[in-house]
Amino acid sequence: MKKLLCITICLLMILSAFVVPVSASEQSTIKDAVLHFDTNTVTKIWGPFQKIYCHIWEYGKDPFYHWGNKEQLCTDTDGDGIYTYNLTEHNITLKENTQYACIFYSNSGNEHYPLLFDATVLGDTAYCTNEYYEGMSDSGRYEYFAYWRNQDPKKHGPCLEINSIGLVYGTCIPQGISTIDMFEGALINVLDNARVYSGNSDQKIIDYLAYKLSLSSEQVQQAIVNSGEKVEWEQELSTADKLVGDADLDGEVSILDATEIQLHLASLVEFTDEQVKLADIDFFKGVNILDVTSIQLKLAGYFNY
Repeated sequence: MKKLLCITICLLMILSAFVVPVSASEQSTIKDAVLHFDTNTVTKIWGPFQKIYCHIWEYGKDPFYHWGNKEQLCTDTDGDGIYTYNLTEHNITLKENTQYACIFYSNSGNEHYPLLFDATVLGDTAYCTNEYYEGMSDSGRYEYFAYWRNQDPKKHGPCLEINSIGLVYGTCIPQGISTIDMFEGALINVLDNARVYSGNSDQKIIDYLAYKLSLSSEQVQQAIVNSGEKVEWEQELSTADKLVGDADLDGEVSILDATEIQLHLASLVEFTDEQVKLADIDFFKGVNILDVTSIQLKLAGYFNY
């Protein structure tokens, strides 16, 4: 009996030598198949709620689960306001080099603007800012912008799009779509609405779109030709090749430009026509205090205004 026991122990020791240990990094990868949402950033703007959900889909395709499905429920096990959605537990596997979108939302009806990401973002935390846009179909409904804590917002961030009245939202370009395609589509489909909504000239509307989409005046000119639309825009008058926001004309956008605009608004500094054009960074209602805020947001890494 003792001999048999000794043989068994020896066999177990031999077999254990061939077991490949799971490294800490591999364990972390499995454990981090999650997305987090910091609800501490929405407590004041969303109001009270009892549940947080995560709506996920591959961009351009159907969601993994329908809105409100219990399979979208997030958990906050330690009560710190950081809710976790475990993709592994809900049988969601993200493919490499594939773009996804998600919306964290509450049972009280609040949600943020669609947030784009891929598998490299797993384990990161989404959070909201005070930036928002008012829904077109419901003037009393607001959707706040969300970002990933540790990601470049141009690579993984709020979805970049042009809405029905010509405003550009978001920072991250959807896969398979170029900014030139978006611009041409806006010329054809939303320019008329933009004219009515903003009251701006074609020149200003198009320069705003060019700035938000980082297009050169040459690209704008070619897109106008491609669209076949008749617009009143002159390339030589465009800000498309200029540094919008550079109110003091020193060759860069800095906090000094925000200060220069404040001095101008207080009638302490007089602007040239060129400065007025570049200081109007939001292209809306001329140079005002909102342009100061826009520069501050730009310097802080937010690009929605």
